[in-house]
Amino acid sequence: MSLTVFSKRFKKELDYFQLERLFEIEVKHTEISFRDFVKIDAECPCCHAADGHYVKEKLNGDGRAISQPCFRFKKHYDFCIYNSVKSELNESYISFAMPKEGSDTTKRISHLVCAAIENNFFSQEDIRNMREWFSGEKFYEIGEVNINPHIINLAKVAIRRRNHGEKYYLPYNLNENNLSIEAYESMHFRYKIFEGKSKFIHAIDSKACQNKVISSNGHERVLINNLNKLYDIDLKVRSLSSSIIMAEKWPRISKCRVNERESINAFSSLILYINNWDLHKSFKLYFDLKSIEQVTNNNLGSLIGINPVSNFRYLSCLSIINSITVDFDVEEAFEKEKAYLIREKEEQEAAKRIQNDNNDIDLIF
Repeated sequence: MSLTVFSKRFKKELDYFQLERLFEIEVKHTEISFRDFVKIDAECPCCHAADGHYVKEKLNGDGRAISQPCFRFKKHYDFCIYNSVKSELNESYISFAMPKEGSDTTKRISHLVCAAIENNFFSQEDIRNMREWFSGEKFYEIGEVNINPHIINLAKVAIRRRNHGEKYYLPYNLNENNLSIEAYESMHFRYKIFEGKSKFIHAIDSKACQNKVISSNGHERVLINNLNKLYDIDLKVRSLSSSIIMAEKWPRISKCRVNERESINAFSSLILYINNWDLHKSFKLYFDLKSIEQVTNNNLGSLIGINPVSNFRYLSCLSIINSITVDFDVEEAFEKEKAYLIREKEEQEAAKRIQNDNNDIDLIF
């Protein structure tokens, strides 16, 4: 779901409240309902999908809003960012500690966007160009990545084992159910194929990203070119968003989950985009906008939504995994590792039986 849409009639990206206000002023007299107007007018701001409808805000038992009004489209195009965020990032529910803060935050972003447009810092055309740059195919080619499933499972161990010991210990409860898992654990320490891949390990800093890397099972149509550049852009977006959070004195958001940051990340992406990814210039532009207290027209536009580069970190991780080369047969090594663990378990049990027998003999004498 999206918190903003592109209005074909008004030629602007708008949030729910801005679109509703403009509808009341300019369209309502035509006797079309707001719901029907949204259906024929609204487009997804990322992929231009049509046939949308709005979802009203949700209220709790006290009548306070716990989610913001948003827009839903029946089908997004394949390249749209909203196709890849279904469970991880649901923009219709921004769960701040105090429900009203979600609304206040998005209102503040809308104010900054209106201030920027009114004072000619950027335009609706810039917003549109930024959206198209991220969602289009101007900067990447689509390629097929086919990774050995064993490498994917070893990557999972590398993620789980970071900063947790440098040696493998055979568990006392080794059995058929956990043998494969333990074989990968043992192989991780034996072959160390992710050693020196700190960028990969540190890149995967969210559960959602980890799940994507693992669940892909190595078969994914991903962005191949310019991943390092896009990964760096992702870091800059996160850095700028963190600075905005601190400057706006939103302490609760600074420790929030990833979906609670998304109302800020798209705005940060735009500022970086129009400043050619220069963080220093982007900081300056934000503080220039922050100093503008009054806006004459608060219906000029908004930019609230999913981080356009949210997938690049995941794709970068897949690219690193895809680049892993080994000089041995991974399938054969996996089977040998399982056999080795079984032998180790049997030897431990045999040694334990001998020890118990010796203890029994000692008791007799």
